[in-house]
Amino acid sequence: MQAFYNSIDQQCERLGGACRAILVGANDTSYSVWRTAAESQGVFLQTVSEPSEADSLLRSDSVTFIISPIRWFTDAASMNWACRWLHQLPIVVIGGNAIEASLWRQLAWDAVAPEELSRAAETVVEMARDEAFRRARQRRVEALYYERIAAFSPEEAQVFTAVCSGRLNKQIASDLKVSVRTIEQRRRRVFEKMGVDSAVPLSALAATVQTLAEQNRVCQRVAIQLAPASIPEPKTFPRITSPDVSKRPVYSM
Repeated sequence: MQAFYNSIDQQCERLGGACRAILVGANDTSYSVWRTAAESQGVFLQTVSEPSEADSLLRSDSVTFIISPIRWFTDAASMNWACRWLHQLPIVVIGGNAIEASLWRQLAWDAVAPEELSRAAETVVEMARDEAFRRARQRRVEALYYERIAAFSPEEAQVFTAVCSGRLNKQIASDLKVSVRTIEQRRRRVFEKMGVDSAVPLSALAATVQTLAEQNRVCQRVAIQLAPASIPEPKTFPRITSPDVSKRPVYSM
């Protein structure tokens, strides 16, 4: 599995360690605090006036977090944008007071009250930066996983499914009515394409991606419940799905 993650690390290195914070509609006082905090952590701070402007800046491969006043999550005109971010990015909500901040901390990645800014901003930015890198890496793991699965031949896809289900070579060969040697050859090709050296890391990788996908689905359901019924289909950070294998032979246990 090391080869697989080496590919991820190479992609991350190409980012050059860059992280961006998007500050949405902050006043002059809070901007100064966030700018100082961002500079201390090597984070590029970009300001926008409206949530729609922030949304247009986002890309699925970017390392980004958003700092947003709480009003964007309660205003009917903007909450569809703001709530959608909740399952996409680390969101730091600037609450109206300490009580509101503590409540929003249960939903957003973090929240801070205005009176806490001068004391907490630097720590919040540091942690949000680290979380942004973690999520960017997670998206790359999922994308590379499905990209490599899409490169399987129909026969390799059958073996991949069987191996991840815990089937042994003899069992797979019997089910598919081919020789054990043929299965061994297909297994090797599957391992090479996935960047693993055995069935154990292959199964672990599949389980990891499935867990990440389920977490994303849960977060997305929560965000949709919070947003208005008219929330548009997300245009940024598209949910990664497995390739269409409907035309391929399906392996059955």
